[in-house]
Amino acid sequence: MTAVAQQIDNIKILSAQLYSQDSALQKEHKRLKTFNQIIVRANEATTQKELVQGILEACIDFVNFDIGGIYLIRDNKADIVATKFIPPHAIETLNQICIKRPELRELFQFGKPLYLINYDQLYPETSSMLGGIKSLISVPVLYNNKVKGCINIGAFNNIDITSEECDILRTFGKHLGHVLHRFEIEQELETKNFDLEVHIEELRASNDSLLASMQSLETSQQQLNIERENFRTLFNKMTDMIFVVGLEGSILAINDAVRHRLGYPNGNLVGQPITIVHEVGECSSMIQVLAEMIRDERHHCMTKLVNREGEVVRVDSRVVKGLWNGKEVFYHVAREVV
Repeated sequence: MTAVAQQIDNIKILSAQLYSQDSALQKEHKRLKTFNQIIVRANEATTQKELVQGILEACIDFVNFDIGGIYLIRDNKADIVATKFIPPHAIETLNQICIKRPELRELFQFGKPLYLINYDQLYPETSSMLGGIKSLISVPVLYNNKVKGCINIGAFNNIDITSEECDILRTFGKHLGHVLHRFEIEQELETKNFDLEVHIEELRASNDSLLASMQSLETSQQQLNIERENFRTLFNKMTDMIFVVGLEGSILAINDAVRHRLGYPNGNLVGQPITIVHEVGECSSMIQVLAEMIRDERHHCMTKLVNREGEVVRVDSRVVKGLWNGKEVFYHVAREVV
């Protein structure tokens, strides 16, 4: 072999190596480009629909297939959530497939990809429905080794897919599974945050209502205190002697007129029977008279009271029914007769 021929062979070998390296670089560039597309679309997606649609289109472009769809599992059924160039009537027919079908067990239960280059021969009716696809690849959508769905892409020609391309598609399926899980968590947090905001608003409304009720109650309490003070003032400023008497006949309260005219300090008469301020000889008849007045059979009577020093005070007595601290009582009103 001449030196020139040897150089030509070397150039051919070098060219083949360069071509091989260039082909590898092109594949790597394509892979990185697709990864970048998927990452960008996943980050830009604001809804689950945008996310799955973007990843589906990136997968179809990656292997130069023609159509595709993404299924997600709900209650042992797989629903189509994204499609590309699939006829509407086919979508309706292929939706909600049972994941326990024998031909789908490996895919949905064990997470193994499915690749068919003779799809039109194995499933002629479905192939025709989809426009005559011949090649089909299904890769599982995984999260923590749990199958959440699958990515289906088909071609109208018999296209061989390398094991490397298949592995990359499986990586896309795992990436989709992780991003879907992130979306689910975010949606759950948004729902909880919305519920929390609603609850906070309800609490604020309840708090405002409670504050208004408290203010109203405080105003009512202030008004009640004023009315009580007015009554206490009136009760003690009256010149008539007033005894508040319980149903059993004991004195519950007296006004200042009783204290001053009969000479009893505060509290000395409270708890004593009403007969204590009457003459001993009149007690039995006074009890009868008071009973008649309580029964509204008599409106007033002339009687005698005795002060602390034993002095007799002639009075005109009246008895009126009423309430004292929420209990039924009798007001014994005695006006001195001069």
